[in-house]
Amino acid sequence: MVWLAPSDVARYECYSLTFWLGSHGTTLLPQVQCAFLHITTPQPPFHMLPLEYPPLTVLLFSLPLLAPLPYYTLIFALLMTLLSGAIYWLLANSDARRAGPVFLLYLVLGALGVAQERFDLLPAACTLICVLAAGQGRWRTAYIALALSTLLKIYPIVMLPALFLAEQRAELAKQGYMSEQRSWLARAWDSVKHWCWSNCLIFVGMLVLVTGGFALLNVQDALINPLRYFLLRPPQIESLTSSTIWIGSHSGTPYKVDYTFGSLNLESALARLISPVDTVFTIIGILFALWLQWRKRISLAQAAVGLICVLITTGKVFSPQYLIWLFPLLAYIYARGETSRVWMYCWAAISLLTTFIYVFYYSHLPDPSKTDPAVMSAMVERIIATLPGFFEMVALRNVLLLVTTLMFLCNWWGARQSRQEKAYKQLLQRE
Repeated sequence: MVWLAPSDVARYECYSLTFWLGSHGTTLLPQVQCAFLHITTPQPPFHMLPLEYPPLTVLLFSLPLLAPLPYYTLIFALLMTLLSGAIYWLLANSDARRAGPVFLLYLVLGALGVAQERFDLLPAACTLICVLAAGQGRWRTAYIALALSTLLKIYPIVMLPALFLAEQRAELAKQGYMSEQRSWLARAWDSVKHWCWSNCLIFVGMLVLVTGGFALLNVQDALINPLRYFLLRPPQIESLTSSTIWIGSHSGTPYKVDYTFGSLNLESALARLISPVDTVFTIIGILFALWLQWRKRISLAQAAVGLICVLITTGKVFSPQYLIWLFPLLAYIYARGETSRVWMYCWAAISLLTTFIYVFYYSHLPDPSKTDPAVMSAMVERIIATLPGFFEMVALRNVLLLVTTLMFLCNWWGARQSRQEKAYKQLLQRE
């Protein structure tokens, strides 16, 4: 068990201790470890919540506290290892049993260095449960799983329209509903009147109840600060936006590497121009994926993969653990014959490049939990400047990520297919 780069587990430990003990909890750890919290006045227990994560995560971060404090990192890593085994079990007992080994393979290729020290396996497991439950017609379970996933990490909320659309289509078919031969707009409006909203309201109710409960403890940290954190955060150094900024620097627009918001970021005048464009592309990509599902060209599982691909590709932050969001679903649709082998090879290349960047570049960086934040940015900028090929390697991975996402959405080279199409092709080959 080796951590090659600065670990987020140190932050999780600070969040959990300060939630239960207030600002006094920081005295149990090295002073520099919790310096990112910028505590200026004493805070009471049950008041301080995570800055960049939904408030429910503080309960997850608190589980390793049941063991002695020096074992926090070890216990957290063991919990994530058990969770990866649980995901394997879910896939092995689904209708795509070959997906289990595929998931483990991609976890090793793309997230071996981060899977044990990030909590992203838990929301990924919840989204997988959502898709599996929906496939069995257990819609309430699917919505609850998706709500839990969203309460841990915001990204799964983009799956809500896809899940809602899949549920309505299944329920209308179950009721034997037949639309009249009218215009598609009239037929769509007629079907809307037959939609079922109860499970969606359960999803919304869970989000409001949990977030509202934490807001009663501290409305600033539960609602306002996470939103402000996201809006003010500059492009992270591994994102497609940062690669565009780096390319733009060759035409005379400088950039600066900073260590802020718990990650390496690029500060540049180009960011103000590129960020709105990224937002537009994100919206277009999400709407296009939902349109494909509406037109019955992709399944719910394929829609979930497409939506998450869009978020990862167009987001202003990229981190190796983001690939974990996709791996269970990638393995699932591949084992079901809903995507091509070539497309999976592309993800293998993306995973290997991401691991290479993490292992051979990030291992040179100082640990922020042991470094004064005031000198961290200067150290990071100097180290990045001495690492040959860093920006080139990141740009190569990001271009491949963009092309792979477009391949799936636009179905280039047969990147996605239905199970019926695959069965038909296999029948033709036998004949």
